[in-house]
Amino acid sequence: DKDYEQMLGILGPGARNVVVTCSSNDRAIPSAALQRICPSAFLTTDVSEAIRYVRKNFSDDTVLIAGSLYLAGEARAILQSMRETA
Repeated sequence: DKDYEQMLGILGPGARNVVVTCSSNDRAIPSAALQRICPSAFLTTDVSEAIRYVRKNFSDDTVLIAGSLYLAGEARAILQSMRETA
């Protein structure tokens, strides 16, 4: 299991904006638990919605997707699908 509190404590202060979500994996930390650590974060329980939100609101910014390999794989598949349909 990841020390998500420490991870957010390190990454959060350097970010202008934070979006929290969770993968569809059964062991995923609920996004509400992540938001308690970073209360100003935008909250969604859907990776696809998180990516759409970021693309709409921060399209010119650098984006870091951090978390489990499950989350990264899910995000990668969604981004590839978006690229193919664009």
